[in-house]
Formats: sequence, C-alpha cells, structure tokens
Amino acid sequence: MYQEINADILKRVRDVLVNSEDCSSMTLDDVLREANITSENYHNALAISFSGRHLVLQRRPCDVYINNYNPTCLAAWKANMDVQPVLDAYACITYIVAYVTKDEREMGEVLPSAKKEYSDKDIRSQIKKIGLVFLTHRDVSAQKAVFRLLGLTMLSCSIKCVFVPTDLPDNRVRILKPSRCLEILDSDSEDVYMTGIIQRYVARPSSLDFICLADFAVEYDVCYNATASQNADLAAHDNDEDDMRMMCSQLMSHQLRNSMTASSVCRTTWARCAIVRHVPF
Repeated sequence: MYQEINADILKRVRDVLVNSEDCSSMTLDDVLREANITSENYHNALAISFSGRHLVLQRRPCDVYINNYNPTCLAAWKANMDVQPVLDAYACITYIVAYVTKDEREMGEVLPSAKKEYSDKDIRSQIKKIGLVFLTHRDVSAQKAVFRLLGLTMLSCSIKCVFVPTDLPDNRVRILKPSRCLEILDSDSEDVYMTGIIQRYVARPSSLDFICLADFAVEYDVCYNATASQNADLAAHDNDEDDMRMMCSQLMSHQLRNSMTASSVCRTTWARCAIVRHVPF
C-alpha cells in the first residue's frame, strides 16, 4: 500500500516536470502546488525506498535532466558523467554479476560459425574475419550505431601508454616473426622474434647514448620505412646486446639469491626495473 502511494506521488511530480513547457523559472513549491501534493508527503515519498538504499540529490526543477557528477572528476574527464554512490554492497555485486553474465546468445552462435567458415585461412585472416563478424553482429546502442554510421570519433587521447618490458630476458614475452619470414630462415636460425623496444633501444645511434630507456620509449616511435639491410643490422645488434643484458641480470640474481626473503625479492625486482628504465646502458 505504502509503495503504491509513494509511487503515485513521485509519478505526479514527474508528470508535472515532463509536461511543463518551461520549468526554468519554476521552484519546487510551484511544482508541488501544480501536482497538488504537500511538501511533507513529497519528502516522505523520497525518503522511503523499496529497492535498496539510494541517494537523492537536491535539484532545481530546471536541473532535472543533469546527471549526477563530481566537479573534480568532471574537469579531468571532460566528457559525459553519470555517477551514483554505492550504498548497498548487495546491489553492487548484483550489478557486476549481471553485467559479466550478460546474455549474448546470438554471438555465441555466430562466432563459431565464422571460425569454421574461415578455418582454411591463415591466422591473420581468421582474426580479421572473426573480428568483422563480431563488430557487425553484436547488439549496440542507438547512439553507438549513429557514431559508427557517421564515422565520428568515439575515442581520442593525447596521451599514449607504452609498455616497456623490464623483466629478466628469460621472462620477457616476444612476438614471433610472420610465417613468410620464418620460412626463409635457416633451420638452425634463432632469429625468429620481432624487434621490440629493448632491442631498438640498444641499437640506437651513438648520439643517443645519454638517453635512458624510459625517455627513449616516450620520445621515439617506430618508423616502418627502414630498408632490409637496416633491419638486418638491427637484428644482429639485438642478439649481442640482449646476451649482455642477460648475463648482467643473471649475475645480479646469483649474487642476491641466497640472502633473499619475499620482501627483499620484491624490492630487488622493483630496483632492477627502475635501473633498466632510467639508467642508460
């Protein structure tokens, strides 16, 4: 009974705001007077929630279409914002679980079919085709569909993140060269990996000997117009320098291995990564 009464009060206030031609000059008292509702009944209806705890922010009638926002975050984000404080742990868990387990049954049927259809293609072609199927068959909002149809930019940023692998050489992840490049290599060749940021750094010209790895990653980018001979020289230089880095890392690890605790391992790892990033080598 109370739920129906409160819902009716809030609906009447909402109808007044929606049907009003100009609410920019209206006050809350004007809205309540037009809805024939007392201030006490209105605030009591707002104070009672039957679906968990909620925060109702005070708004002027002319500001009813402004989302919840934080001034500091809004100045940094510089985009649309709609935030809601988490006051109910159960509601938070429910939202996360519902989002993670969102039903996309159609995609579960389309993607295996696409994979089977392009199974005779190379890996690169398969990924491109399956990615295209994913983009053209996934349900999207009307706003996102308009953005795609008009070719509008959905994301832009003046800051780029560059991953710099500072782990020990044996633990670094490297990308294999394309199959067409591997096929022309000798069977005993070990030059099977693409050139990474570490290899390009150690092969930098002597005029950049003073620069550290972190500055090199930030200030320089890859130019893919290099000649084949330049790439070959770079690859040869990579192997020599990587061997040198491996020996230095193994020596450091051997000297400290016997006296390390769990906390000292973390400190040593952090120190080694900092040295690799900020000390020229």
